[in-house]
Amino acid sequence: MTQLGKQPPLYRFILNPFDDVRFSTCPECGQRTLLRKVPLVVHVDPIQPVMLNKHCRYCPDCDLLIAHQNELEHLLVLTFQQRAPEVMGNDYLVLGTVDKDTWRKQQKEPIPVGQLPEHLHDFREVLKLNYAPAGWYPDDQPSAPREAPSPAKSTGWQPASLSANIKSPELPAPTIDDPKQAEALLSKMEAHLPITAEVRRSTANYLRDQGAFIPPHRQVSISKVFYSGDEGGIVCGISPKDSKEAVVISLTHLKIPYGHPLEKEIREFQKARLKKL
Repeated sequence: MTQLGKQPPLYRFILNPFDDVRFSTCPECGQRTLLRKVPLVVHVDPIQPVMLNKHCRYCPDCDLLIAHQNELEHLLVLTFQQRAPEVMGNDYLVLGTVDKDTWRKQQKEPIPVGQLPEHLHDFREVLKLNYAPAGWYPDDQPSAPREAPSPAKSTGWQPASLSANIKSPELPAPTIDDPKQAEALLSKMEAHLPITAEVRRSTANYLRDQGAFIPPHRQVSISKVFYSGDEGGIVCGISPKDSKEAVVISLTHLKIPYGHPLEKEIREFQKARLKKL
């Protein structure tokens, strides 16, 4: 396959066309998937490229990125219904991804179409999804895989046809976190990285017992954040000061210093989550 983007290819990609399958677990290895926000580059016929910063399901072990088609088309509707309504319902193709810095820059100044390949990461592999619903089947009538409908033509991605299908928010059957609150806080934390924090005493003692270096004052720096699903919540990649060792830990085990712009919002999120655990 000819490579369009000039940047190194990233991810194995699936566009999930089934509204009733959310992939909280990986279809290949069965591990729980994470929620990762990725700037997707979508080409809409005839020449309407657009970047959509969208939550996708991601399996780190398989490097598999899964975007839900109905949610993607909902974002396309919101993008084009005012800007270029004449292209709504046209064929489209998810080309790949761009870096977060590129996505932020194009929010202020759109990137010309001719320069887009300079920033584009093609997908390493694009997979087609078919699946057979679970259930009991007669021996002489094995379950038949459901064929995946093609993008755009299957729904037309028109507002009326999507209104009954869009499942918002994107988190599957949440019982612990408020999805909107989690998504908003995650975006704010990403904008403030790195964030100084303190590991709670009981957690620090446990980590030391496991061989992880936690300094006596328990001061660490949050360098990365991502959402690990309703059960895991917001997870932080921390780097203890004066150490090169990285540790992944739940936000609920960290204390944000008073005076930080997000301290109150993070504390409210932690209290709400701990109350339901």
